[in-house]
Amino acid sequence: KPVLLTAAKRYSWWTLGALVLLALLFNNDVILVKHYLDATQAGFYGALSTVGKIVFFVTAPIAAVMFPLISKQIARNEKHYQLLLGGLGLVGVAGSLILVVYQLAPGLVVRLVYGSAYNPIIPYLGLIGLVFLLYSLIFTMVQYFMSVGNKLMFVPLGITTGLHYLALSYYHSSFGDLAMGQAVAFSIGLIMLFLLYA
Repeated sequence: KPVLLTAAKRYSWWTLGALVLLALLFNNDVILVKHYLDATQAGFYGALSTVGKIVFFVTAPIAAVMFPLISKQIARNEKHYQLLLGGLGLVGVAGSLILVVYQLAPGLVVRLVYGSAYNPIIPYLGLIGLVFLLYSLIFTMVQYFMSVGNKLMFVPLGITTGLHYLALSYYHSSFGDLAMGQAVAFSIGLIMLFLLYA
């Protein structure tokens, strides 16, 4: 069926807004750490964040596949909650497997990626992995809301972005504080997205 260009433009604008907020959630930690920590500590945290983001890089394709499948189900007026639950389940399982590796062999992971010079980040690998598993679940939920055209997800997504900024601004005395603050902000955001879906 033909689609009016004005409708496509409206969809593009709010989709762009959602992607900008997701990008802020994904990158704000490294940007703000450069402001609050000295160069050496910021470098260590940058490495820690990058290793943590492996969780997202592995799980993001699941959400990318889920988006068109749900859109197709909607076009056919068919139920699609199984696709969302399946996508969240796959993200959770894949991310959890990586977290197990981060918990059992953090030293091996860090040395393989960066070398022994980055040993100070080893104790925080499991926690930062959890942060980006939560982010991956948020990303999956936002992809779902975009696929169904639900703009209300901007409310929890915007609140989460604000909480994330506040957490990084006020809790940055250690890598553990940085990771824990983000984990709390992302957990609150994920709960809000689940409530919106419910």
